[in-house]
Amino acid sequence: MIGARELEMMKQDAMLINFARGEVIDKTALLAVLNSGKLWGVGLDVHWQEPADANEPLYCHRNVVALPHSGVGTHEVFQNLSALIVENLQRWKAGKELLYRLV
Repeated sequence: MIGARELEMMKQDAMLINFARGEVIDKTALLAVLNSGKLWGVGLDVHWQEPADANEPLYCHRNVVALPHSGVGTHEVFQNLSALIVENLQRWKAGKELLYRLV
């Protein structure tokens, strides 16, 4: 979806952030535009392979921040998730409707 053409259209002071899927961005084109200085930086929470290869040149670039697909994992998120799990276990045991049930 995002290749050399789309990357070249971005402003030089832009930061591209990807938390969708690694394959959404052409990795070779991304590294090329970073090396050319035409893109300020990149934030990644997803990768082209899992686990991510620490020796990948893209991850060694000074303008790239890469997280281990857990950028949303803040203390507050885990605290709220834990409370929700406890609440739903209590609801399930009491025969009540579960919160945020998908089906």
